[in-house]
Amino acid sequence: MLVHIKELFKEGVTEKFAYPAFNTQNLETTLGIIRAGEELDVPLIVATTEGTISYAGLETIFDIVATLARKAKSPVVLH
Repeated sequence: MLVHIKELFKEGVTEKFAYPAFNTQNLETTLGIIRAGEELDVPLIVATTEGTISYAGLETIFDIVATLARKAKSPVVLH
């Protein structure tokens, strides 16, 4: 499920814990990140880099992450 980062931070501050963040470059990496989050049942943050945006395009990377995040069983933030 795609969530806003404020939702995670509110709980993280209250419960005093941090969330893992991972950079992605493509579909395969994003699938691996989200599947790991689901398997471990943990919320996570998926981010990207300027290089990836230059290479693949912002819209492409956004669409990949957002589509997979909406289908995920665990909360996913797109950063």
